[in-house]
Amino acid sequence: MALYVMVFISALFIKVQSVISFVVIKDSTASIRNYLPPYPPPLECKPGFYPQRDLTNTPVTCTECWAGFYCPDGASLPKPCPPGRWSGPGLPLCEFAQDGNWSPGTSKHYNATEMLPCPAGFQCRQAVPGKDVTGCTKPIPCPPGTWAPPHCSECYIAQGGQYSPGTSKDSNATYWIQCPAGFECPQTHHPDDTITGCSKPVPCLPGMFSKVHAERCTSAPDGSWSPGTNRKYNATDALQCPAGYACIHTTNPDTGLSRGCMNPDPCPADFYSGPGAWQCSHCEPGTSSPGTFPDHPSIECFPSEAFDLSFQQHNLIYS
Repeated sequence: MALYVMVFISALFIKVQSVISFVVIKDSTASIRNYLPPYPPPLECKPGFYPQRDLTNTPVTCTECWAGFYCPDGASLPKPCPPGRWSGPGLPLCEFAQDGNWSPGTSKHYNATEMLPCPAGFQCRQAVPGKDVTGCTKPIPCPPGTWAPPHCSECYIAQGGQYSPGTSKDSNATYWIQCPAGFECPQTHHPDDTITGCSKPVPCLPGMFSKVHAERCTSAPDGSWSPGTNRKYNATDALQCPAGYACIHTTNPDTGLSRGCMNPDPCPADFYSGPGAWQCSHCEPGTSSPGTFPDHPSIECFPSEAFDLSFQQHNLIYS
């Protein structure tokens, strides 16, 4: 019996001691919590700034966003400006490159702190894919028939009498070029109402000629002729029709377009002409002419007897 009483008393003591220990520990924890400083609120930076962190990666202060980067609301680090955009310091968003300017964006090799002027011979304009505007990311070379000065958003079309080969590896289309004499430099009008400039001078065809800065070659007037521009001759003017020949324009029956004389026509027998004639004249009655032969132009008519003698001598020479 005494043994049971001792066991009961021992168990009761252990339980009371456990309760007392729990109360003491709980009270101590509460006391420790009361003495701890309050946890700091999260650092919130306004747009255009980002949180600077210490060695423990704890945000300690707000720092101005770098140029060439942007810091939107809630940004943890500056973000690089994408192509077509740029920024100064402390901006929440990057700016679009305006027309006539461009930007490659911020990368390992370049910091887009400002937009760059479009170089001469190129065009730089904003693109509008759908409803989102994007700045120019790279200058576009002027195509053939166009040219551009610096800071240009769109290449200019070469006007009539001008040409431009466009920008390429070999040339930079910074200005139009005057069409040379003996050539034409026309604009081309397309069915969709678009116009393209001349990219290369076109040589004048036979029967045509031109001065400098010509949009179209001119037909040689009657009484003159032109072989056209070729490797041996530059048709800068019409040539006077030689004596013993006729020079008159021709008309294409299919198109109805006329063209000047391409080659002088020799006067036939009983006809003659002086220089600059558009047609040969018939000999007067009682006179005759053998017509024009090589090195023997028919420039006048002779009395019939003299003509017979002259014609006989001509046959002896050319027989």
